[in-house]
Amino acid sequence: MAHTTTVATTTTLSRTSTVTTDVEVPSPSSGPSPYADVSVTVAGPTGDVFAGDPVTYTATVTNFGPGTATGVRLGVVPTGSRVLSSAGGDLGELDADASTTATVTLAPTAAGTIGATFTAGADQLDPRQDNNVAVVSTPVLAGHAGPPGLETPSAGAFAPPILAVGKDGAWTVATRVHVDEPASVTVRVVDRSGKPQTMLPGTLVAYLPAMRPHLSIPHDVAAAAWVPLRIKVGGPSGRAYRIVVQAVGPNGSAASVSIAFRTP
Repeated sequence: MAHTTTVATTTTLSRTSTVTTDVEVPSPSSGPSPYADVSVTVAGPTGDVFAGDPVTYTATVTNFGPGTATGVRLGVVPTGSRVLSSAGGDLGELDADASTTATVTLAPTAAGTIGATFTAGADQLDPRQDNNVAVVSTPVLAGHAGPPGLETPSAGAFAPPILAVGKDGAWTVATRVHVDEPASVTVRVVDRSGKPQTMLPGTLVAYLPAMRPHLSIPHDVAAAAWVPLRIKVGGPSGRAYRIVVQAVGPNGSAASVSIAFRTP
């Protein structure tokens, strides 16, 4: 309601004058509120993430009021990745106690950790700014989902065993196995019944020497590769053995393969 207000003003002249004017004075409870408490929360993937796999984050922007938020916007700054797609940017208007969601898909550039900083804002003054920013991070594993893939030079039910070569009272067999992702590899030799056999000094796995007798050889593979195997065992001629290679991938899943050989 309009009413008459008397306001005292000082002019640039050397006198003070009193003027009378009619102005509209809104009551504190009328009109839109100049405040809007805009916040953002982010949910990321729950399973394992591997290098090269797309990672999707879902951001929820909420206006806790008291006023309507206009010009609602969401900014995203990624780290350790590149943006594949984003539904962020300008989100329009958001009533008090209302929410909206936006998705952002990132592509990891390498194994390690990726993350992103999400920042929400609006045209109105925000009475609480500690909830305007959400920072998320996700570990990224090398390799791929599932157990490592293992390949031998020859495979199949009818593949003949490799013949070991006898020299200086020991038998030596040379072969290799391919591991298709970074993995922790263990090499063993077992006889026909599955009993572990002692490998002699001089056994090589990827040209790393073992200087003492051993039942297994641990070996780390940093990337997909063929792993050379040169195994030395004792024992009589005419025996059948298997080289058993087990590989554990970055997510803990394991696979194994065996290569048959015999002493002539």
